[in-house]
Amino acid sequence: MNLLKSLPVKHTDLIFSQIGYGCMNLANSWDSTPLSSDDYKKAATIIDTALEQGITVFDHADIYMHGKSEEVFSGIWENRSSLRQQLVLQSKCGIRFDNDPHPGDPKRYDFSYLHIMQSVERSLKRLKTDHLDVLLFHRPDALVEKEEFARACNELFLDGKVRYFGLSNCSASQFELLQDWTDEHLVINQVQVSLWHHHLITDGFFVDLKEYTGINDTLNYCQKNGILVQAWAPVAGGIFSKPLDQIEESKRAFVDVVQKMAWNKGVSADVIALAWLLRHPAEIQPIIGSTNPDRIRDSIKAADIQLTREEWYVLTTAAVGNLP
Repeated sequence: MNLLKSLPVKHTDLIFSQIGYGCMNLANSWDSTPLSSDDYKKAATIIDTALEQGITVFDHADIYMHGKSEEVFSGIWENRSSLRQQLVLQSKCGIRFDNDPHPGDPKRYDFSYLHIMQSVERSLKRLKTDHLDVLLFHRPDALVEKEEFARACNELFLDGKVRYFGLSNCSASQFELLQDWTDEHLVINQVQVSLWHHHLITDGFFVDLKEYTGINDTLNYCQKNGILVQAWAPVAGGIFSKPLDQIEESKRAFVDVVQKMAWNKGVSADVIALAWLLRHPAEIQPIIGSTNPDRIRDSIKAADIQLTREEWYVLTTAAVGNLP
């Protein structure tokens, strides 16, 4: 059946598909190689496949393929201008590569007013749209100034260029601080979480042990405050579908548990990894990123897999090693 649920996002009028699509790898390369007509055709095939599967959320960032992923995405508007109103477009800003804009400049994070405004203008131009549904700030900037951050959010909202805002890769306290600095609701936190990179969820098991780090407070904070958690790298690059002899020895037993459950259910191991995320009551939204149409179609099968509590803990125990 593969029907994706709709996720109403609190503090917004947005409805998200249960699974989103990450557009990082849509373009041809992480360099200055220009886009070709074949690149546009390939991107259109990928996007159309996602749309056919019920995906409506498309996740970008200004840095993806140095802006070319946004640019190649815009090809879908040709002869389909009404499609824009059916999609949720989000992009990110804040990461700056080394040598940008001057030779010798370091890699850094930049939430300055000027960079935020310039980044959004460039994303809108590349995407050929007049607004972003959501703008995420990509990684925490230690030098962010309260007044500059608040001014940028306020102006972008009032100008109609950004409807809603969120953060990416932020802890609970970082999220809370930036929310205090702006009148606009921060409605999303996009973080790395998967069955492979599971600590955001599993850390709470160790609250009275030395292994505890407190990282799961981020997930708790988001649940408490109605913030949508998006998971980037939700299948960890497809590691669960690799042959066991290509997995590091210490992780083979873990991956074997996932693959055996997948075999028993007649699905791929990646589907099981996605179903593990979808089973969590926080309603985490996986952002898949494969450029293989067959893998995109396969991923949607996770919506049909309802893991039992016991199955979820079998996978979780294999991931953690042993529960305390």
